[in-house]
Amino acid sequence: MNRATLLLLSALAFAVPFSATKVSAQPAQAAPVDAAALTTEAEALLDEWTGQPQILDLAARKLLQAFQANRSYAKTYIQICRLQIMAGYRYQQVFETVALGTAEKAILRAIELGPNDPDAYVLQGHLYTNMRRFSEAKQALQTAQKIGTDNPWLVLNWGALLDKLGAFDQASEFYRSVIAKGTTNRKAMSTAYSELTSYYVLKHQWDDAEKLYQVHIRFEPASAWVRGNYASWLANNGEFERAIPYARDALRLMEYGAGRVTLSTALYGAWAAMRKKGKDLEKAEAYFAEAKVMEPDLDEVAASTSQYAASRIIAEMLVERGLVDKSRIPGR
Repeated sequence: MNRATLLLLSALAFAVPFSATKVSAQPAQAAPVDAAALTTEAEALLDEWTGQPQILDLAARKLLQAFQANRSYAKTYIQICRLQIMAGYRYQQVFETVALGTAEKAILRAIELGPNDPDAYVLQGHLYTNMRRFSEAKQALQTAQKIGTDNPWLVLNWGALLDKLGAFDQASEFYRSVIAKGTTNRKAMSTAYSELTSYYVLKHQWDDAEKLYQVHIRFEPASAWVRGNYASWLANNGEFERAIPYARDALRLMEYGAGRVTLSTALYGAWAAMRKKGKDLEKAEAYFAEAKVMEPDLDEVAASTSQYAASRIIAEMLVERGLVDKSRIPGR
């Protein structure tokens, strides 16, 4: 968690005066600070976040200033809640408990200050879903619905809640409705594409998943995650060579660990498949050399790839070529 986010968390949790922090200190006779404008700027930044710590840092600084300027502006607390959820995200559906706790303090304050703002309840529903407080999440979303809003996140958050409850078919209808209706909120549309694609993968509806991945890539041409997720899906289905260019594009757009794992797996997989067929051996060795630079620990590669049906060919080929001992593959 970055320094500005930690300062924000501390200020909310322990009521540290903001004037005591360098981040929020204002020069003498500075122009009045517009809390609403700063909050809107922070919201736009958070809409762009896909894992970049610098975006959270900049958004936190703006929210610190907005909070100092007007501690009664409800919408600042909504964005503080979003910031804490994002800052606390670790992987898949795992969050830092302390970040979610601070997020809850923020959203409860937002509701206290603006009890008729449906956006606060939409976000509260999302927060409680991630905290696995499902009945409270449902109540929050119902409140937002009763007040009335065209916020696409209300629909998406209903879908996310149903997903958590195992009602996958019902959840998919919510994602489809956002796509069918359309929205100017690019992050919401991207989420709808991602969640519906995950549903198709879960249901083994491969053609539908393939089509939606391609639509999503066209919708977000600058997103590393979309290309990386597609490449990972292809590799997980044994389509290693098809995965390689998408994995390369993902890393060209953003350097990240999961992207490197996907590319190295696709390269090793293409090498193993070519070796098994006895074709394009020169190309295969080029793939192997590139993969080995990215992930040189062949014992670890064998151990990790042996766990899955599609990638097991990598571990088996490493053993066959005498590059690792067969004991590295469980079950042999």
